[in-house]
Amino acid sequence: MFSNLQSLRSSFFSNKTGEIQQIARLCAVGLLFAAASDTVVADDFSSYVDSGRRIAMPAIGDGSFSTAGAVLPDGRLIAVTGNGVYVESALGSGNFDLLAEFDAARTGGSVDPSFVTVSPGGHVAVGTGFAKPVAVFDMDDLGTPGSPVVLQAGVLADYFSVPHFSGSWYDENSLALTAGDFGQPAFVSLLDVTSDTANPANPVIVENIGGSSAGITFDAAGRLYTGNGFTGSGPSETGYIMALEADQWQQGLSGSPADFENEGLFIADLLSAGSLGFDAEGNLFVGGGDFMGDFGYFALINNDDLADVLAGTGTIDINDPQQVRRFDPEGSGSTGSYFTTYNFITGELYGGWVGGFSPGDPVTWAAYTVPAPGAGGLLAGMMILLSRRRHVQ
Repeated sequence: MFSNLQSLRSSFFSNKTGEIQQIARLCAVGLLFAAASDTVVADDFSSYVDSGRRIAMPAIGDGSFSTAGAVLPDGRLIAVTGNGVYVESALGSGNFDLLAEFDAARTGGSVDPSFVTVSPGGHVAVGTGFAKPVAVFDMDDLGTPGSPVVLQAGVLADYFSVPHFSGSWYDENSLALTAGDFGQPAFVSLLDVTSDTANPANPVIVENIGGSSAGITFDAAGRLYTGNGFTGSGPSETGYIMALEADQWQQGLSGSPADFENEGLFIADLLSAGSLGFDAEGNLFVGGGDFMGDFGYFALINNDDLADVLAGTGTIDINDPQQVRRFDPEGSGSTGSYFTTYNFITGELYGGWVGGFSPGDPVTWAAYTVPAPGAGGLLAGMMILLSRRRHVQ
């Protein structure tokens, strides 16, 4: 009897071991497929698709020609128009509440926002428009739905009377600003937001941009990227994007600004370089529009090709879709200018456009996303196939 039980036990474990080995082999194959799938999906550059999600930003307010926006550290969206600051009620809700109004004594009762940018620590900077100040305040000081606060100068906000077109935080206290006077070369300055508003520390760090101001951003190595927004004295032209190493532009802090035209590394010629930034993979997105013919889309430069340019081993062919992707969520091909930014919480790449330039006109953002990998589905499918195989046998 003992020998029969031993035989049955051996047979049982032998069969189970065989099945376990089959499962292990299938799981291993599944993981290989999943890894391959993840490798492909991890290439965000080639994987972005239009999610179909359209976000109705707050309509253009009185005294404004547009609605400017950005992404908060928690992934919600913030928007500025009229004389108000609006914040998304919850992540992905697409609904906005008025949480603050600017100090009318400093803005004249309305703003025409040229940019909104938010630091990782929640400091918000708003370019309130031509001949108006840059406002800086903290997210924690905003009001609540139905009870907006007034961003009173010197109390809840600081207002710096400095020229500006676009802005990007370098660190929690340093705000890079592109600016320029009409007919003169544009420049980049670095505003110390802890300095005296009556006498702000705002040294020029990049000079001799042979045209108009454009967007600005920094990469993880501290390089500064900016562009020529409209052809002027040149030799750069509308849409030229240049990169400057940290040790180049930081010389401006001691009175020797970097020279855009003579020291900048040429990256690409796209649109008007009106908005610049990076996604999580290091791909460089580009917005704006050149009415002389380069408009109707926003662009994404492949991070691998960008790395080659920075290393001096390659160039970017803007007509090669493997190097530069183009997106036109509005769909007509005639949108004069796109704004673009990225959400590090949701992984969404946004392209925004206006439906006009008058109060009440709509402003829409489209969200592009990277589809999630299907590793779990592959493994589940293999387990089902194995189960069916056992039942057939």
